Amino acid sequence: MTELSDTSSKKVSLSVEIQRKLLYGAMFLTLFFGAFTTATAQRATYPPEEFTERRAKLCEQLDGGAVLMFSETMPRYGARFRQDHDFFYLTGYEGRNAVLLLEVDDCEARLYLPHQGDREKFIDGPNWLYAPEQAEGTGFEVDHLAYLPEHLARRRGRLPGEAGRTLWMRLGERDELDLARSEKGLYLGRREQNPWGGQPTEQAHQIATIRGRYPYAKLRDLTPHLDRLRTIKTPREIEVLRRAGKVSADGISAAIRATRAGGWEYELEAAAKHVFLKHGAEMEAYPAIVGSGPNGLIWHWVKNDRQLENGDLVVMDYGASFAYMTMDITRTWPVTGKFDEVQERAYRAVLEAQKASPAGKPRPSAARSTTAGASKTSPPTAPATSSASPSTTSATAPSPSSPAWSSPSSRSSRSRNGTSTSASRTRC
Repeated sequence: MTELSDTSSKKVSLSVEIQRKLLYGAMFLTLFFGAFTTATAQRATYPPEEFTERRAKLCEQLDGGAVLMFSETMPRYGARFRQDHDFFYLTGYEGRNAVLLLEVDDCEARLYLPHQGDREKFIDGPNWLYAPEQAEGTGFEVDHLAYLPEHLARRRGRLPGEAGRTLWMRLGERDELDLARSEKGLYLGRREQNPWGGQPTEQAHQIATIRGRYPYAKLRDLTPHLDRLRTIKTPREIEVLRRAGKVSADGISAAIRATRAGGWEYELEAAAKHVFLKHGAEMEAYPAIVGSGPNGLIWHWVKNDRQLENGDLVVMDYGASFAYMTMDITRTWPVTGKFDEVQERAYRAVLEAQKASPAGKPRPSAARSTTAGASKTSPPTAPATSSASPSTTSATAPSPSSPAWSSPSSRSSRSRNGTSTSASRTRC
């Protein structure tokens, strides 16, 4: 009886020990994967020094005078606020109605911000005038926007010759989240066809106001200098681009896995967008294009309201935005998970043509990009993680007969806004 009791006691003790170890193991895994998830889901940001260095490089390019640049002035209705890209690039500031005055000779940067009433601060939060601790370490002198006209007028008397008269302003079009400068100009030109829609842009008004108030000012175009700077990516920008490429590719892969006959185009959009937001994207890079069947022939199909059918091909063009860097990936795949004979022949033809083109050849890992009017080409590969180059994505392409994979889109070289000259569009 005593032996039996000892044996039972040992079994109970062993059982308790196993439970304790399993509990500790579960706690460890929870903490480990919880920390990992938190790290991968954190929003991407830049340190203040990144913007200081950008301004310093710009000052090195310019020959005297001062840079005058205006921020976004209005909220984005129904969407998260996004700063003017050029303004954010030089300042990192994400508030409305701000003005940057950057003296080229000593690179002194002054940020002019508007007065806020108590209610405005309550609704939108205080700007740096009323929360000066937020401006610490940024390298800015922060001043009231009301003082800007006087400060501009004083420059002529304080600085001799051309320096006091020269103002560098962006005279070219501003780029948008989904429009290159050239494309923005194109849409503005089309708007002129409507006699009721030909009003000047906000930027045109700003330029005209400066010319009217300060007729002695010599305005010079800052646009090509900004484009030159934004073309060459810093190590931090490359890191952000790689993350944007990885998350965007993972989102497309999730959409492929969600594909089924009887499903809807918007379900594929939802599957990808869930991955984007879950992993820290501040927003989508542009409205999702999910074209199934005949909708795949419409380049910018964004209704995404058609039901998927067996025999359809799905063309999906989508990407995420991280820290004002966006990624553009296009993939095509069959709803059934397997191409039929005609679809596979079309795929092979596009693949071979793309391999023969410069866009299909391997490129060095340097971050090459242009600010506007880039040509976008889908890589001849399956959904993939981003490659060593932040402006490309790569993977080993499986057989077209394998299920749930993607081919290059037949729209493989259409032009959209971006900063990359290759498969995946990137923009800052």
